[in-house]
Amino acid sequence: MELFVQAPSDQSHEMRSTVADRLENLSPADVVPELVDVVRESDRWAIRRNAVWLLGRFVDEAGPKVQECLVESLDAEDETTAQLAATTLAELGGDGLEKRVLLFLQNIEEGSAAWNRGQFILDRLGTDSSAELVSTGVSYTYVSDPDDYTGPDRE
Repeated sequence: MELFVQAPSDQSHEMRSTVADRLENLSPADVVPELVDVVRESDRWAIRRNAVWLLGRFVDEAGPKVQECLVESLDAEDETTAQLAATTLAELGGDGLEKRVLLFLQNIEEGSAAWNRGQFILDRLGTDSSAELVSTGVSYTYVSDPDDYTGPDRE
């Protein structure tokens, strides 16, 4: 695992693929938490990039921790890491991903590169972000009979 995440990004894709193939024999429960930690904590962008790439190869669907980690990476200083995180999320999907991306978009400047990456994910997932934001921002009042709400006894 350490060999993989520390592989220089300028080395061949073949070397990284070989290491990734060997790691796939391990349990996701053992590898995924380590990769999430590497993405969040490494000081080197090349290492983060390799870990994001491996998350995309190693899991079938992004669980909450992987989603959170990759959504945070959408706003990474390193453009390649951020784009790779967006592509990985769009390919993996997962329960709750749309909501997590919509929440991310609420805190990001519209039209920024990070915002566009979030929109890309929603487009790939088939989510209409404007409709989702409107529906989550509206308060509904349900009544059993319209007179309960509009009748003359209402003060």
